[in-house]
Amino acid sequence: MYKYLGVYISSDLSWDAHVNFICSKANRALGFIRRQLGKCSQEVKLKAYTSLVRPHLEYASCAWDPHVETQINQIEMVQHRAVRFILGQHGRLDSVTEMLLKLGLSTLESRRKNARLCLFFKIDKGFTPLITPRELQLKTVQRRADNGRAYEHCIVTQTPFSALFILKLSGNGTHSLKTWYPWVILTLFLPTWDVRGQLV
Repeated sequence: MYKYLGVYISSDLSWDAHVNFICSKANRALGFIRRQLGKCSQEVKLKAYTSLVRPHLEYASCAWDPHVETQINQIEMVQHRAVRFILGQHGRLDSVTEMLLKLGLSTLESRRKNARLCLFFKIDKGFTPLITPRELQLKTVQRRADNGRAYEHCIVTQTPFSALFILKLSGNGTHSLKTWYPWVILTLFLPTWDVRGQLV
């Protein structure tokens, strides 16, 4: 287990430790808000949640966005507890989906997906210092609907966890954020693998 820039990375790239860490941190922040702002308005509670709790759940999410259902639900449960506190609705028959709509909040899973798409757009346009890996190639034949920016589907024959990230050293021998090189950059945007180790 190794912590780098606030993200816990394991040898098998299982995000259990990191998800447990951020959920624990977010729950502590939510507990503080519940103790201090219990009698405040919904607007104040909502602002406190979006500024003090949710950032813990979304920091560097483009790198660790989980595809395991249990981890996704574990993160979503933090927001579910928060919206129940904000609206003061704790009944078993109260719909969390309706509460999210009422507060104008999206699911954290959809927000992580949008963040990955934004990062992919920035990489495609050269707006970030990330090095575009050679595995990320435009299709040789573009359809009319592709607008000339369709990429090849990345297929790997080995386990995707063996070389997902390569941490290079900068010239002075120290770790540099700009030297993070995603071996398969599409795993930041489509982090779902089948049993054969293929990106689906």
